[in-house]
Amino acid sequence: MSIEKITSKILDDAKDQAEASLNEARLRAESIVNDAREKAKELEMSLTSSGEVERDKLMGRRKSVAEIDGRKIVLAEKRKLIDKAFEEAADIIASMDKEEYTGLLFEKIIQGEAKGCELVLNQEDRDSIGEILVSRVNKELGEGSLKLSEEVRNIKGGFLLKRGRIYINSSIENMISDVKEELITEVAEKLFR
Repeated sequence: MSIEKITSKILDDAKDQAEASLNEARLRAESIVNDAREKAKELEMSLTSSGEVERDKLMGRRKSVAEIDGRKIVLAEKRKLIDKAFEEAADIIASMDKEEYTGLLFEKIIQGEAKGCELVLNQEDRDSIGEILVSRVNKELGEGSLKLSEEVRNIKGGFLLKRGRIYINSSIENMISDVKEELITEVAEKLFR
């Protein structure tokens, strides 16, 4: 399954969730605006005719503040949904078919400077594909180019290449983070059309 298909599926699922969350946020925003209108009406009744100009200014400010607060609520909800879509993408990549996932990591390792490095994985990946991955990389780059580290990391998936005390972070979380800024506008457009 390609990352484009995964992203498309996540976006479709997230769009439904986004619509429900946005509707809820809009209802909360409407409630804030309605409360502000009621307070403005109460103020209107209490002001004398000589204070009409001041009343209009006060009502306008209250309404503006309420509308801004409503927009802030909607924007915060949108941001949460976008972050959730990227988190789900990381989860889907981490749970890919073993062969496909191993191929993805192999390609990423080959693209980097893996010679003379140790491969650091999470415990599950180390146990299930660590030796396979190192063997495959060494066939490509030459025996002894890469070795499996005893060290494990608390990452969803992906890997770190360790050379001495220097780590090159290619964890799934880091890979997603690297493309997040490029894709955030596209994801937002698909979620909130």
